[in-house]
Amino acid sequence: MKIAVLGANGLTGEHVVETALGRGHDVVAVVRDRNRLRQRPKVQVQVADVFDPVQLKDALQGADAVIVALGINRSSRSPIGSRLISPPDTCTRAVTALTTALRDRPDVRIVYMSSAGANKTWLKYPAWARMMIQMTQIKWSMRDHTGAEKVLESNKNRWSIVQPATLDDNEPTKAARLLRSNDKVLSKVSRVGVASFLVNCAEDTSSKNQFFEITGGA
Repeated sequence: MKIAVLGANGLTGEHVVETALGRGHDVVAVVRDRNRLRQRPKVQVQVADVFDPVQLKDALQGADAVIVALGINRSSRSPIGSRLISPPDTCTRAVTALTTALRDRPDVRIVYMSSAGANKTWLKYPAWARMMIQMTQIKWSMRDHTGAEKVLESNKNRWSIVQPATLDDNEPTKAARLLRSNDKVLSKVSRVGVASFLVNCAEDTSSKNQFFEITGGA
């Protein structure tokens, strides 16, 4: 299977590339700047602007699935006091360009890494959590992921939308699983676990247009 990864040089995207390679897939890393991508001998690198459907169409030739692991970049990882480096609608614009690029290829599967609390799950958060998010830079990511999800919902390609809980860098071996009703609102899941789940979705050619809320732990 040939899997293309948008955001391959990101914190989660790098794990997606490693996971897909480990399972024997052909991997295409779609990036703006190849110098920012860790070089791997078995990874095909395609340089493209993710906002440009023409460039994306060329970069995705032959791909069976596309995993989108993009996000808004900030000046620091702190949600308070940081500033946005990338546009506040980064994911929405990228997914719009992607669906345009794949307009004539409805067989290509799209797997999108969103976020818990985006779109239809926003009201699952208690009022205090929603208020806290609106006071931080996280609000832009929530709005952006919501926009991207809505673009996918109206698209003809088979898609999976994965909404991970808070991403955790400190538990790299903890697997991801579906969210349960008794899980904490602000639970955590490892980036490695999320990457594995995203590749699972790309491999599952039988499912169509599904949402997955995931977290970590037993």
